[in-house]
Formats: sequence, C-alpha cells, structure tokens
Amino acid sequence: MRDPSEVRELVRRIVDATLAAAATAPTGAREAAAAPAAAREMIAIGGDHGGYRLKDAIGRVLAEAGFGVRDCGTNSPAAVDYPDIAHAVARLVAGRDSVTSPFYGGN
Repeated sequence: MRDPSEVRELVRRIVDATLAAAATAPTGAREAAAAPAAAREMIAIGGDHGGYRLKDAIGRVLAEAGFGVRDCGTNSPAAVDYPDIAHAVARLVAGRDSVTSPFYGGN
C-alpha cells in the first residue's frame, strides 16, 4: 500500500492550484487506464453541489497518479442531500473497497 502522505500531497497540490487559479474544471472524474482496476488502490471521492468541481479536479489528478477513483457524486451544481453521498463514500471505505475518501462541500 502506498504511503497515505502521497494522497494528501496530491490533494494539497490540486487544491492549491485550483484556488490560486480559480479554475473551473469540467465535471466527471475518470479512472486512469495505466493499470487494471484490481491492481490500483481505490480512493472513493464525493462532494456536494458546492464542492463537485474541486472533487472532479482532485479525482482526475489521483487517477493520473495511478489511483483508482470511485466517484460517488455529485456531478452538478444542483442541490443534493449530501449525507446520501457521504454515506456512499463511507460504505466503500468501511467495506475496504476504498483506502481513503476525501469529501468536498461548499460549506
């Protein structure tokens, strides 16, 4: 298993870049194609309507770094019931289907 500090550093880097540039990332995190999904550590990500763009940007960076990404939503600015998304992310981590899970919100 990779060092958890590697994930934290990737997340820090993309958050800093996103905030500095006030970037508007396209939606839809994608999984990297470099290795079969079973060979990659999976990271569950989720966010509410206020954090979905940052979630998508971080998902892309993690995928490019070789992590598998399980995107639990949301993928639009439409208001959502964030506990449902947080529950989906937490289930993946609790079931060991994911090694960690950043969650992004607008508050």
